[in-house]
Amino acid sequence: TGYVRDQVRPGLEAVGGFVRMVVLTGKALLRPPFQWREFILQSWFLLRVAFLPTIAVSIPLTVLLIFTLNILL
Repeated sequence: TGYVRDQVRPGLEAVGGFVRMVVLTGKALLRPPFQWREFILQSWFLLRVAFLPTIAVSIPLTVLLIFTLNILL
């Protein structure tokens, strides 16, 4: 049983750490003051960084999907 415990413990500790982080994040979100300026800056950065690559990948994939469906139909 010691072997099994040693194998399972790291995984359970990682899951426990994740759950603790989620709970602490939830508490911080509900406690004023909410950092609106930081939220808006981070959201704007994410939009700027992720929008163009998303469009650049989605257009060719859509064309490929339409082409494949036209061949099958």
